[in-house]
Amino acid sequence: MFSMWLQDLRFAMRLLAGNAGVSIAVICTMALGICANTCMFSVVNGFLLHPLPFPEANRLYAVWYSMGPQREPVAYPTFTAWRNESQIFSDLVAEYKNRFTLTAPGEPRDVVVTEVSARYFDVFGTSAILGRSFLPEDHLASAAHVALLSADCWAREFHRDQSVLGKALLMNGSVFTVVGVMGHNAPEFSPTSPTAIWIPLERNMPPSANVSNTFLNLIGRLQPGVSLDRACHDLDLVNVRVNPWFGRARITSHVQPLQEALFGSIRNRLLLLLGAAGFVLLLACANTASLLMARASARVREFAIRSSLGAGPARVVGRPAPFR
Repeated sequence: MFSMWLQDLRFAMRLLAGNAGVSIAVICTMALGICANTCMFSVVNGFLLHPLPFPEANRLYAVWYSMGPQREPVAYPTFTAWRNESQIFSDLVAEYKNRFTLTAPGEPRDVVVTEVSARYFDVFGTSAILGRSFLPEDHLASAAHVALLSADCWAREFHRDQSVLGKALLMNGSVFTVVGVMGHNAPEFSPTSPTAIWIPLERNMPPSANVSNTFLNLIGRLQPGVSLDRACHDLDLVNVRVNPWFGRARITSHVQPLQEALFGSIRNRLLLLLGAAGFVLLLACANTASLLMARASARVREFAIRSSLGAGPARVVGRPAPFR
């Protein structure tokens, strides 16, 4: 049996080589359909189907407020009030992404710097692969300037030097001391401009921050059993206490699953592209079937002769005759 299969395989390879035009057309057509579907399914699977790569990711929520349909970032005083007065989150953290000019070491260049609040990395369950992450005292106004490097920044700027801890970075005229390096599992929600360096938010927050200066993205870990309606209601109550004019302006709070907040706006477009890729695969299968049917219809007489000579259906199908 094995020798028969091996013989059929050699014969099939000779047939493919003997009619290269048809073979290339079939292979390219199917490859186009399969590759398009594989790529699109990988994107949809990564963004929509798989949970975010953090512990208990289903309890992570994006928090913001809005006046009408427009989503707004949150002011620093509002963030501190929500964090200190609300009991619906086990943790509430903030981040703010900006561009700094890194002038040392090396030549001046722009880097993406994310300012993060206390316990930011604890919420996502990530830790440094070298050194340490931020301590609570690093966020105090009297603390020294410290910074964390991303794994890519460590490789690019310091060539994975293990002695990078304690080295100085000169950014925007201030000296920051490197205290750790984060791994590739560090939270990153903007693939087009990934973070190179993290610094403490509270340490670098100007005293003049007010409720009209909205720039923070908030992420909270909701307490078990707390509904979204209750969460929004409690945040609205804190809002009105901190900012009385919010009630008159009808500014409302929102709590949304983090994955939905990140990718909900592109969900329909991704599904549409996946459907289009599936249609391309369907066309590829139809074109391939048409080519094979055309070849088979031209060999009806040949199949009849082989059957009359004693070849069974399995052998006729399994070992086709040379192309005409």
